[in-house]
Amino acid sequence: MKRATNFVLAGPELVGVALCGLSFTGWNVASLGSFDPATLVFFLAGSYLVTLAGKLCLRALLPFRSQPDFPTSFLCGFFAFSTALFILSLALPLGIVGDGLIVILVAIAWGLATGSRPPSLTSTTGRSLPGLAVALVSLLAATLWSADAIRPLDESHGIVVFKPWSDCFVHSCMVRMFRDAHGVGTLENIMLPGRPPQVYHYATYAVPALLAAVTGTPCYEALTSFLIPAGVVLTGFAAYSLAGSWWGPYAGLAAAVAVLLLPDPSFYGIGNPFLSYHWLQQVAPTGTYGVALASLAWLFFFEGCRTGNRLATCVGLIVAGLVLFYKAHIFVAIAFPIWVAPALMVPTVRPRWRVVWLVSAVALFLAIASLSRVVPAVPRLRLDGSGMSHYVSKLALNLPNGPWRERLAVGPSAVGLAVASTGVAHLFLGTFGALGLAAVALVVLLLRREGGAVTNVAERPPEETRYRVAVALFVPVVILTYLVMALGLAPDRNPVTQVDELQHRPLVWAYFVTAAWVGGACYELGLKRWFARSHFARITTSTAVCGLLAVPFFLGRDVEVGPGWGKEVTNTPMSMSFCKCARYLREHSGRGEVVQDSLLSPDKALGALSERPEYVIEYPDGPKQALLADRLDAIRRLERIVDAAELKRSAAKLGISWYVLRPNNRVAWDPRFVARPSFESGGYRVYSLSDRSR
Repeated sequence: MKRATNFVLAGPELVGVALCGLSFTGWNVASLGSFDPATLVFFLAGSYLVTLAGKLCLRALLPFRSQPDFPTSFLCGFFAFSTALFILSLALPLGIVGDGLIVILVAIAWGLATGSRPPSLTSTTGRSLPGLAVALVSLLAATLWSADAIRPLDESHGIVVFKPWSDCFVHSCMVRMFRDAHGVGTLENIMLPGRPPQVYHYATYAVPALLAAVTGTPCYEALTSFLIPAGVVLTGFAAYSLAGSWWGPYAGLAAAVAVLLLPDPSFYGIGNPFLSYHWLQQVAPTGTYGVALASLAWLFFFEGCRTGNRLATCVGLIVAGLVLFYKAHIFVAIAFPIWVAPALMVPTVRPRWRVVWLVSAVALFLAIASLSRVVPAVPRLRLDGSGMSHYVSKLALNLPNGPWRERLAVGPSAVGLAVASTGVAHLFLGTFGALGLAAVALVVLLLRREGGAVTNVAERPPEETRYRVAVALFVPVVILTYLVMALGLAPDRNPVTQVDELQHRPLVWAYFVTAAWVGGACYELGLKRWFARSHFARITTSTAVCGLLAVPFFLGRDVEVGPGWGKEVTNTPMSMSFCKCARYLREHSGRGEVVQDSLLSPDKALGALSERPEYVIEYPDGPKQALLADRLDAIRRLERIVDAAELKRSAAKLGISWYVLRPNNRVAWDPRFVARPSFESGGYRVYSLSDRSR
């Protein structure tokens, strides 16, 4: 009976599980317009299991910490489950459902093997209320910020408008790839079916793929109604857990509120939408998972340094490495700071070993960075400032017309220090705004408190002083790293990515840390005593938090549009007839059968909605189009074939099973074959080009 206690959650944890399970199900219902009991069971059971898994992990890695609360347990358990599922999907040929069952069985076996843990001497009552408040705030904020993703479609007069960013079609293809995978050998490049996959951060797609496989949720809706808003929830849990480990649970609650309910500087000040945290986390949703996992890495690292637990410190470094598989841009942003941090923060280490670690860490980091210059698929890491002028100019172009655009524009004759100073000012004010200014003041106050303002500093262990100073300096280090990357990195000419992704994308990590740190520090330095002593303070604070929900309620509408050019890649209109053709392919073709769109659509809409790989698409930019040139030529030759039998033979050689012919496109095929499509709607026609196609 004692062993069974490992599988029993406390009352507050059960409330958190219920909140998550019901919210996730509600998002699914809002997206699909129908309720499936299997989906409710999936989300409730999944929330229960990941919370249990998180408790097991935290008990093993942080044995001296008080009983883990719900947000931290859920956060840790989600990434443990997701990472294990991702690894098994690469290693085993069982399929995503079989891989999920293995992960569940391993968790059960682990729980049985460890036995029950004695009740914690530290009461968890004080952590239950802020933990549940964070769960509720995170779920509500995610619902409001991701409203356009949760209900992604508007239908009217034969037109379907897809509200989210058009990259969601590409992300949906990633979900489909993992849903259908049976080991790493079955993964393929979604741009070039049959070819090995490109280097990318794929781990984020494992859980949505499992959702699609178990419940039958279409991959596009599994992405928009779960992956995107659930990532926002995880950032709230991460802010709570990280700041809570520094200053306590209510400081963690303040951190989550600051991250989720405050407008980022794109809505005030200089108002550069290209530097918007909330926009970028919606249109590049893997960023939320990278940020949350990076926070977990630093949580383990800080806890290991605080308690002297070397295992937790090592796990922090390992988890930081796993960030690479969730969001490579975030990994690059945290890799150097967390890799050299042991030389400065790990307690009871002799000075010479600190020097050895520091030198070795710097040398290894530089060696890895040099490898990026010779491996084509890896982003280039060259810190020479050659991308500064281009990026600072791009930032100014994204500003609305007005005085700020004129002041922050960089002329062609500007060089060196002038460009750098303009870039620093633009990035600091545009990314952090008032939070950045508050962070500067709070760092000074914390350092004064941890230094000369403490009466018995001499009696404090040096390890504790080092830990507290590290917490105070954490946000300046993160901001400095971000500014150095944004202004110092060379352009990345990798044909798979944008040239300035490594300069731009890490802003979500820098903003997240700054907002969470400022929120927690404000509570620690200004609100803690007042909040603890005054019932009025607690009521006022609760009312203010409820009022701040108005921020995502109003600003969350069309948040994915972002910069002015975002209008071209959001609210994408498509013919209802085209969507019916995609649905026909999803229901009548076999998984893995290759389809082709006569328009060569660059947004991969057919592949995303049919949930089948597309033979080729036509990307608008030159580097990517060069990769596809041979296949584009093959399709043009296929469309010029007249004889139906020869058409099918040629299609079989290319591996194409289905072809969608749009009303305005023409082919040279036999008119008798053209007149007999497998499916037709509104002038859109679907043709089977393989005798094996169903």
